[in-house]
Amino acid sequence: MPRLSVRAVTWREADQAQVRLAWDALAACACEPNPFLESWYLLPALRVLDPDARTRILLFEADGDLAGVLPLVSSRRYYTWPIPNLSSWTHPNAFLGAPLVAPGLERAFWRAVLGWADRNAGLALFLHIPDLPLDGPTHRALRDVLAEQTRPAGLVHREERALLASDETPEAYFAASLSGKKRKELRRQFARLSELGEVTVDRSTDARDLGGWIADFLALEQAGWKGKAGSALACREDTAALFRLALSGAAQRGRLERLALRLDGKPIAMLASFLCPPGAFSYKTAFDESFARFSPGVLLQRKNLEVLNRPDIAWSDSCASADHPMIDHIWRERRAIGRLSIAIGGNLRRALFGRLLAAEQARLGARATPQPEAGMTTFPPEAREAFAAAYPETPHLLKHRLGRHPLLELDALAELAETLPVAAIEYNQADLPIGVDGKPDPTGIPIGETIRRIATSGSWAVLKNVEQNAAYADLLESLLAELRPQIEARTGAMLKTQAFIFISSPNAVTPYHFDPEHNILLQIRGRKVMTQFPAGDATYAPDHVHEGYHTGGARELAWNDDLTAGGVEFTVGPGEALFVPVMAPHFVRNGPEPSVSLSITWRSEWSFAEADARAFNAVLRRWGVRPRAPGRWPRRNRAKALGWRLLRKLGA
Repeated sequence: MPRLSVRAVTWREADQAQVRLAWDALAACACEPNPFLESWYLLPALRVLDPDARTRILLFEADGDLAGVLPLVSSRRYYTWPIPNLSSWTHPNAFLGAPLVAPGLERAFWRAVLGWADRNAGLALFLHIPDLPLDGPTHRALRDVLAEQTRPAGLVHREERALLASDETPEAYFAASLSGKKRKELRRQFARLSELGEVTVDRSTDARDLGGWIADFLALEQAGWKGKAGSALACREDTAALFRLALSGAAQRGRLERLALRLDGKPIAMLASFLCPPGAFSYKTAFDESFARFSPGVLLQRKNLEVLNRPDIAWSDSCASADHPMIDHIWRERRAIGRLSIAIGGNLRRALFGRLLAAEQARLGARATPQPEAGMTTFPPEAREAFAAAYPETPHLLKHRLGRHPLLELDALAELAETLPVAAIEYNQADLPIGVDGKPDPTGIPIGETIRRIATSGSWAVLKNVEQNAAYADLLESLLAELRPQIEARTGAMLKTQAFIFISSPNAVTPYHFDPEHNILLQIRGRKVMTQFPAGDATYAPDHVHEGYHTGGARELAWNDDLTAGGVEFTVGPGEALFVPVMAPHFVRNGPEPSVSLSITWRSEWSFAEADARAFNAVLRRWGVRPRAPGRWPRRNRAKALGWRLLRKLGA
């Protein structure tokens, strides 16, 4: 039996030549590869993200040889809750939390780690291990040790992400993953792209021109939506530095593969992967969004399937989020990843942890709505100020903090749709033209399945009047309450408040139409571009169409390309919202990912008066009169509105 020990050191103490040498030797033979805990990645990450060296690196040794590595940090917060805990250290650019452990010592490693945590718990109520593979030897060993010690623990989050693992050739795998129609479309896109210049793909596994490649990648990523959202690597000095250091370290150890799709030498899609036999990890990818119509990211992934030909690589981890809109329907296999919380310390601490764990698992099971921190609103003060200045006639973007709300996750929406009355559900195929004549036909796929498979179902769906459900009614009320003072100061009491949820497949089109409500569209997931046109301008929505709608006709509008110049495009991503004025014509194009949007709407006496005046004009037109169009805000249109209301009472 080897002599076992565990000690905690700072990253500065671990950043010594002798330790790094032993660390690299362990990584080369670890029972489960994890590039994000190898020395060339973890040390630079700690250097730039933890300069105060709060993190401790547990070094597990067997007979004096390094046999396990796990970074731990003591935190006062457990995600958004003020609950002290010990946690394996991670960050947004680390996509796996599996410790590096020598094969055959997995159980001994966990016994040593848990014993150390018991002795060094401090104020921590439990140990938290995020991003642990649930189908590998480290998790199996942890499960066995927890059972032998009768130590309380729980899985508090589980998701599956795309994995590539097959004995097929790249060509056979690709053919099995995508339909013939989709493969034909990709060939057409490649041919069209080739008409613009020379298309090449370069692959590198060394450090040649690495600095230039890194600079190109950072610029390409920052030029897209991530740059606008502030999440691109180049938006922060620390993440840009980590990317440079990590790729350099990986290249020096033969752990890096780089792919680039180029048009006349200019990169339009790039992918950096870490090679850690028997696995590979897709670390970072980016593409030029101005070439999105050619699907450059998919074209590059087609080339990336050649990793199946490598004898030393048995599988590739996408490192992507669950239900990723692109990679999920190319890579067919899945890898389960979970977060575990584990009791530590004495009986009192463990009893308290048991209560916390039960409460968390109950909350997750019930999909309870998370409450914002005290004093925090969904619409920040600057968003409310901008809204007050623009409402009710000027479309504009504003920020929101709704995030990935449990009520707006796909499973919750599918369950909601399956309980709503038929009249509250509308859905059709996604690839529609901008102009349609009347409502498109449903797809024939059940609505629940449509939503759960929205990444691949090629559908567009709206759930109408979701405030019929009490939980969604509470959400609607809480959101509108934040804006009530600004709304009612301009247009009076909010009337007929409603909520609509839009779920769209990649590249879906919402055809050209108008709506009678004041509307704020909150983007929850994915990105879309709404093109809005001036409300009340007969060029974009003729008066007779308004009149027809308000007397029972359709809201869809006739389209011709000559109208395009009069539109204004608004790109809306997660955390952003868009105000749409009453009856402003618009159409929407979804981005390359599935989209979930929440529309919160209300009517006002002014909007009802404008609608009634339009309806009265329809009557006047039938009587042979050519009426003047109703005025926009702040015109009240009282006379014609009263005329229509009187006619309705008389049954005319």
